[in-house]
Amino acid sequence: MSSVHEYLESAAGYALGALDEADRVRFEEHLRGGCAECEAALADYSTTSILLGALAPEAAPPPGLRARVIKAALAARSAATAERFSIPRTVERPAFRPPSFRWSWGWAALAAALAIVAGVSLSTSGGLRAQVARLTEDLRVARERIAALETQSAEDNRWAQVLTAPDARMATLVATPDAQTTLKGRVIYDPSTRAAVVVLENVNIPSNRDYQLWAIHGGTPASLGLIKADRSGLAVVRVPDAGDPASLGAFAISFEPAGGSPNPAAPSGPVVMLGKLGG
Repeated sequence: MSSVHEYLESAAGYALGALDEADRVRFEEHLRGGCAECEAALADYSTTSILLGALAPEAAPPPGLRARVIKAALAARSAATAERFSIPRTVERPAFRPPSFRWSWGWAALAAALAIVAGVSLSTSGGLRAQVARLTEDLRVARERIAALETQSAEDNRWAQVLTAPDARMATLVATPDAQTTLKGRVIYDPSTRAAVVVLENVNIPSNRDYQLWAIHGGTPASLGLIKADRSGLAVVRVPDAGDPASLGAFAISFEPAGGSPNPAAPSGPVVMLGKLGG
């Protein structure tokens, strides 16, 4: 049993009148069965053939064409007159008939063009789906990047507000008398949010040691984590919660073994920098 796809391939040839008699009869029987896909395809191909035919250059009619047309018209008129007075027979559904014309290389090229159009429409559907899938993925990645940038922007704004808080307090970190260090640093602390930003310069840490940051509350230290610097020796430490402003009096930095002090409540190495929190 033939598939609809086979009939669709015959639609272009039928629109051009290029099918042989057997294929034409077979296609018309299929159309009489009521196939919406083939009828739509035939309508598209018929429109295309008209448009392409309109683009063809004008040609002078061959000699004798006028005489042959008049002769054919008279014959058709005679047949119509005879049929008017004949006894009517059983009415049959009119068959689909393409316009008859002489086959030429120009029409062969037109048929080839229609076949190419049909092939492209079938073959590009998968390519379009792949392109849509790629664009959808690109859109998803772009949305994720935008969300990440928005999150980063909100985070930066938060810490910018700490630095510009109207009641912010600052501590300048200075080296202790016995420390051998070139560190320079300062701390900005926002009492309303209890957040702090620590900025250090000239940070040079041996591979087996770490600097550790401390908050001093009434003489009692509390670890705020290790200090990590970039290649230039600059370290920026963001502390979400440095503690209660009522008890926080200073910040300190100790020189510890790798990983920091084993006791989170007290430095195990020497304190190398200390800064009292200003009012």
